[in-house]
Amino acid sequence: MTHLMTSASDLPPPTLCWVDDDVAVLRAAASGDVPAQERLWRTHLDAVHRVCASQLRQHDAEDAVADTFLVAFEVGASFDPARGSVRAWLLGIAVNQVRRRWRVDRRIASTLARVQGRERRDAATDDHADRVIARADAGGVRHALERLSDADRLVLVAQAAGDLLPLELAEVLGVTPGAAKVRLHRARSRLAALLAATSD
Repeated sequence: MTHLMTSASDLPPPTLCWVDDDVAVLRAAASGDVPAQERLWRTHLDAVHRVCASQLRQHDAEDAVADTFLVAFEVGASFDPARGSVRAWLLGIAVNQVRRRWRVDRRIASTLARVQGRERRDAATDDHADRVIARADAGGVRHALERLSDADRLVLVAQAAGDLLPLELAEVLGVTPGAAKVRLHRARSRLAALLAATSD
């Protein structure tokens, strides 16, 4: 009987053209490529989870994370890289998932280390606010975050979770880069004012 199978050595090596390209991974994931979906999940899960877990109870946060990636898989083919990074786009979806769940329930969890300790790359930074926030203890920052408005808290959490550039934060919030800088500046200033008031 003639053996018709080609040996493994005769086959060309597999090519994964999206290995180091987030946009290509997203496009492959949107086309139903399971390995690409898994890679997108592994690469961005931590940042997406930080945004969702900071605002929702555990089971709601897990649902919001899952829904974020499901939406990404469904609409990823329409992603426009000119508008920002895949990470910022995913965090924007996560923010929308959080907003949808706010009416049901909300919970503030700690993103304090990122809010307090990360290096600022935003030219609109208020140095005084940074110093006040950095000096505060974790409990004080948590209490102050709970007293902020939803909008201010979400700006701080989204920026800290992804360590986003101003353009990326603008994409997440769905506003212009200038408006994103203003919102971040105001949120940090209000957080610093609350911290300063409690330390007096």
